[in-house]
Amino acid sequence: MFRYFLSFSYLGSRFAGCQFQPDNITVQGVLEFSLVLFLYLFISLFSSVLGMVFMSPLDKEPRLRISSRTDSGVHALMNTATFDVELEKEYEPNYLKAAINTLLCKLEMEIRILDCRTVSLGFDARRHARERTYLYRLAVLKDSFDEDEDYVANSPEHQLPILEYQRVWALRSNFDIQRFCSAAEAFVGWHNFASFMSKSKNRQGELVVDSERTVKHIGVKLGRPLLDRADCPFSDRFNFFDVTFISKSFLYNQIRRMMACLVATATNRMEVKDIKWLLENPDPANYSKFNLRKAPSAGLFLKNIHYDESDFLNPNPFYSIHAERDTSNAINCDRADSDDNDE
Repeated sequence: MFRYFLSFSYLGSRFAGCQFQPDNITVQGVLEFSLVLFLYLFISLFSSVLGMVFMSPLDKEPRLRISSRTDSGVHALMNTATFDVELEKEYEPNYLKAAINTLLCKLEMEIRILDCRTVSLGFDARRHARERTYLYRLAVLKDSFDEDEDYVANSPEHQLPILEYQRVWALRSNFDIQRFCSAAEAFVGWHNFASFMSKSKNRQGELVVDSERTVKHIGVKLGRPLLDRADCPFSDRFNFFDVTFISKSFLYNQIRRMMACLVATATNRMEVKDIKWLLENPDPANYSKFNLRKAPSAGLFLKNIHYDESDFLNPNPFYSIHAERDTSNAINCDRADSDDNDE
């Protein structure tokens, strides 16, 4: 048996999320289907008909072990996964990468394999991740294009360049970046983020206790449009900001709820002391007291997942059992298996 490690990117707009769901199109489902097609085509071309009957992977398809289970509409510049194949032949990783990308193009799916390599049978893409980096993009309408007398016609969504559609959160001009940065500082460090998670109990009615996280860094810098302003004049109507979050793991919807609080503070609908109160009083029910919705998923990108290079071939610890397909909600997992459940 061989274990392969994949890094891949995708646009999340058309997917019901990354994690497999039986009745929806997901990133994991498409990738597993592509692997089945690849293995089936290989066997049909190079094995006998009898061999096809007994060796076909269609009844024993590869199961991806996804590192970060992003939510519907969330994009990924890089996500990772591992999968096992029980065939005698070891596929050359670059050949496997090219074959899967060819199938993804034929299927017209917005997923691309970035890298493929063989790894130790004890390596786990989720559990060996050292830290994860998320990027959230904001587009703030400039004052001169935000006239009160025509509030609806001048809404930021109506003026957003079409290329930015479902790639950024468009906001009105009443946005104070200094208040935003001050609020971001309140989240950095170790906290109990229960107020920023979607649920407090698992399917058995047991309290979820793994809501403690350490946010290592929140960075805010000027961003840029996806298309140069010279080619897309509408981009010049906005100031773009890139907000970066770094932690070993995040709770389900944690970043989107944090972003909602940051934007509410920047638009004078919330104060930094309110954020501190939520952190000091960790309870999922407290978030609703501020009448805030989650930040849109469209502006969120999983940017990077960091590993110790030595873990690929000599993993520490060594996880000998590769998980079966996991269809549970992320917050229903126990602490040992809840490394990244976000967004």
